[in-house]
Amino acid sequence: MITAKPALTTRAFDSTPEEEERIVAHLAEALRVRFSGEGDEHRIIRYQFPSRALQLGILPPLPQPDAGESITPERLAQRLNQAPSSMGLDFRIAREGDAGSLTLVVRFAVYVQRYPQRAEQVTFYTGETERKTRENDESDDEPGDDQVETMRLMPKFERFDIELTAAVPIANERGEQTFDLTADVAAQLNDVLCDRETVFPFLGRRNQTLPITAMQGNDKQWWSAITRAEGDGRTAPYLPPRVELTAAWQPDGDGSLRVQVTLANRTLVPPRARRGRSISQERGDKKPRTIPREMALFNCRLRVTPANAELVELRFHEAPRDFRYRDARSTWALGRSCVGRRDGANGPIVSDTWPIQRQPRTQPRRGNRDELVISFDKLKDDKTMMPSLVRVLSAMRLFDNEWDQHLRDWSGDPGSRAESERARRTWQEEIKAFERGVNCLASDRKLASSFRAANEVFDRIGADKGISEWRLFQLVFIVIQLASLRARVTDDQDLRAELDICDVLWFATGGGKTEAYLGLIVVALFYDRYRGKRRGVSALLRYPLRMLSVQQLQRLLAAVAAAEDLRVERLDNGEALDGDPFALGYWAGFGNSPTNYPPITTKARQPSSGGAAS
Repeated sequence: MITAKPALTTRAFDSTPEEEERIVAHLAEALRVRFSGEGDEHRIIRYQFPSRALQLGILPPLPQPDAGESITPERLAQRLNQAPSSMGLDFRIAREGDAGSLTLVVRFAVYVQRYPQRAEQVTFYTGETERKTRENDESDDEPGDDQVETMRLMPKFERFDIELTAAVPIANERGEQTFDLTADVAAQLNDVLCDRETVFPFLGRRNQTLPITAMQGNDKQWWSAITRAEGDGRTAPYLPPRVELTAAWQPDGDGSLRVQVTLANRTLVPPRARRGRSISQERGDKKPRTIPREMALFNCRLRVTPANAELVELRFHEAPRDFRYRDARSTWALGRSCVGRRDGANGPIVSDTWPIQRQPRTQPRRGNRDELVISFDKLKDDKTMMPSLVRVLSAMRLFDNEWDQHLRDWSGDPGSRAESERARRTWQEEIKAFERGVNCLASDRKLASSFRAANEVFDRIGADKGISEWRLFQLVFIVIQLASLRARVTDDQDLRAELDICDVLWFATGGGKTEAYLGLIVVALFYDRYRGKRRGVSALLRYPLRMLSVQQLQRLLAAVAAAEDLRVERLDNGEALDGDPFALGYWAGFGNSPTNYPPITTKARQPSSGGAAS
């Protein structure tokens, strides 16, 4: 009996910003766990060194300079373009009395190479992974040249999480205290560094290989083969990474103390020997060969809690001296190879290697009864166009009054108040410019017709996208620029002065800057025709990047095509819009620009690769 499966359907639903933010937070946390190796998924890493699989919060070991080379390991690491081997936090504290102290907590993980179980080795050897691992092997060894067919061991690393605590008394004079945490790391690893499953060099072999017959027996025979291969290879101990924690402090000018806490991986990794030979063989001695160890520290984190001391904010000098940034001019900590922040309102200072900035979304004012929601439909109608713009003008004046009251009630620093007053004067100039544009619409019938036509064009374009209104900054920008269009046909000195002003429209990415200048371009296209200009360039667009011009081209084409459709319709209805069709030229340099285009019709042809509209 065959039963029909229910059809898959998709249901559109509206999500709230809070729901979208929860999804983003979930994905970001999943990526953080993936990149840092914190989750259970990376407790065991197979087939490659962990430093090749993980990226977040890693402090690699330092390269050991060659004998006689006059360079520090830190400078050599910089020369080799290696990632920093230390991370730290800079902050300030104010002591309460003479008994101030800091509690330092460091957390990180180390990976220890472990022998694979026999079943793991069988899977590894019988698949393609063994060949790929041989090609990318960290040791750069060649296969053995004995007569016994051998196999490489599957690389396998196990994570061990380390947490250490240190207490630092803080005095009022300059001081520094360094903790060598290497022995503490070894104590937490305990027997891991010497137990049966930890990999040690195979004596007398140029690579970590075993006879294939070793995996053909039982588990006991498998471990016996490993023991025979090691020989006395365990005579050289497995040393953990060398880890240092340093706290340094000095008095600041205001009586507080500036503190630096640094976690560093001081392990030195010797240079590689020539391919196929161990370092001991290079020297000619008979010691067991060495094998590359994973000596990096992973997912490193710092936490600093002051006792009998208060944290003092640091001044962030890169923040603009602007009243809008007065709450962003200070920070609780600066991070090195990380971000420093405070954990909660009154919590300790912590490091963060996966910082997330929550950027509030700008929401324009809509008015108490949505009177500031200015739709294309209202602006394309002769009866509702001017009342709609007057409502915006009234709201701008109301906001100016609120700003004035805010300055009267000011309780912040004088510098920020002066910046706020300066910004308000600029805002008042914007009000005058918007009012000037509204007056131009009221006194110039052709300009008003062009403005309504542009709104008709964007009403058609937005119909398929569910967009039916301007954002306030777009509308205000377009109306302000109308005085520059009107100035071309009048001797009014105030309007003529607009031709000497260059306005810059600044808004965040995705805010709608493109539609704002496209709206102005469409107004200019119709105004040129209404005032008798039959052909020629109406607007010139120059893009800083060729790819940006390609991305913007389709939106520009859609606007010009819709404007041409409307021009033809109105021309057929007897309006004075004759002349060349609205067209778009596109120049990208060399062979990227077509030499000509057919006339734009309802369905505009998209060129292969700024542009000018006429």
